[in-house]
Amino acid sequence: MPTGRDNETLITDYEISSAGSRIPPEAQAVVSGIEIDLDVENAGMFSLLLHAGEREQQRYTWIDADLFKPGTEIKIKIGYGSTLATMIAGEITALAPEYTGGAVVLRVRGYDRLYRLGFGRKTYAFRNMKDSDIASQIAQDWSLTPVVDATDTTHDYVLQCNQTDREFLMERARRLRYELRVEDRTLYFQKPKEDAGAVATLTYGETLVDFFPALSTVHQTSKAVAQGWSVKDKKSVSGTAASGDVISSMAGSETGPKAAERIAGERVLTLAGENAATQGEAEALAKAALNRAAMEYITGEGNSVGNPDIKAGTVVALQGLGQRFSGRYYVTACKHSLGGRGYQTQFAVRRSAA
Repeated sequence: MPTGRDNETLITDYEISSAGSRIPPEAQAVVSGIEIDLDVENAGMFSLLLHAGEREQQRYTWIDADLFKPGTEIKIKIGYGSTLATMIAGEITALAPEYTGGAVVLRVRGYDRLYRLGFGRKTYAFRNMKDSDIASQIAQDWSLTPVVDATDTTHDYVLQCNQTDREFLMERARRLRYELRVEDRTLYFQKPKEDAGAVATLTYGETLVDFFPALSTVHQTSKAVAQGWSVKDKKSVSGTAASGDVISSMAGSETGPKAAERIAGERVLTLAGENAATQGEAEALAKAALNRAAMEYITGEGNSVGNPDIKAGTVVALQGLGQRFSGRYYVTACKHSLGGRGYQTQFAVRRSAA
């Protein structure tokens, strides 16, 4: 991130590698745009815009080059001066040339390796496994290294029914309020890190160009209840989470569930269809639901000076917004754009308290 004290740090630079090697200078010279989209609920995406040639020449070197062949590994780094950060490592999935009568451009698009888990649907039964064990097994099936936060409940039987591995793991992650992502060749199945330190501080009028937050109590709840049935013990089970079970207030003074409690007393969210099999699982599901709601208390979108530290799943500190809206926010999605307008970062954020 530029500091303003060293002219070198103000110069945006990037590096693109194809199949493990940097693309040649003549290829880098025709790149006119880069976009990288990162999201905690979707595979990361990238798009490259290249000048492919002129109609009169009818020689479109980069359209036919193996350098941008579908399935080729692409790694993109962006930064300032000599400090570049890896923004995405993935594979080319689409080529979209534009023949418009003059100069021909080529759009090269792709995803990180989470997209691979969307190939094929299957029906498979996992027996006597935790969700973290299931995630590890599926990661290894796709030759990915698993990094998982251990889950507590051992399930007698979990059915993946006519689903892709990506759909199935996303579903398991949602129940627990985990996140599923792939960085290079590592699959992460983890709890959100809202209580982590801020990777960047953005000040309105300086590095924070604009910000559009919205605080709403409409979907807040002060209590969540998950119910189920224990086949082993032949009895119903239930788990409860209250406003005090919010994982992180993100340094705010009042969480969404606390605000709901103050305004309307006890507001209960009862989960249906989650089918908890144990008391512990029911409690975990209730806490997950309460914290999902809490993180919708404040949502917002903004634009900043390009900052490679801002990625989905990180925390940023926003300043200069007044007492209620200044503070730490969790980044759920971001887009890094490098082109004719320089380097810009767009982001979407959430916060559990004000």
